[in-house]
Amino acid sequence: MKQNMKNILITSFMFLLFGCISTQPIDTVSQVKIINFEQTKDLNCKEIDSIDAFGKKSMTADADRRNALTEFKNKIVEKGGNAGIISNQLSSKAGFKISGYAWNCENLNERF
Repeated sequence: MKQNMKNILITSFMFLLFGCISTQPIDTVSQVKIINFEQTKDLNCKEIDSIDAFGKKSMTADADRRNALTEFKNKIVEKGGNAGIISNQLSSKAGFKISGYAWNCENLNERF
């Protein structure tokens, strides 16, 4: 019984120790910035691809837009970009659609 309790204490201590010293993952989606076309020159950006994102019908139109924006940023990261330009937004009974472009900008971190 004492050995069992000792093993539990050591295991708990190890989880706490490694949990505190491990690094937190970087939320890359929150690092994606929405920019306008004029900023692409200053930020030294290269266009990657067009993107369409859709936020399904939620409780509110704001939630639909947030869901679409999150999907838009996720797709930018998947394409290897760090910025996006929204070219069109459409709200309907089915949800919210965002269309735009993924960009990779070299000077993005210096400005934001």
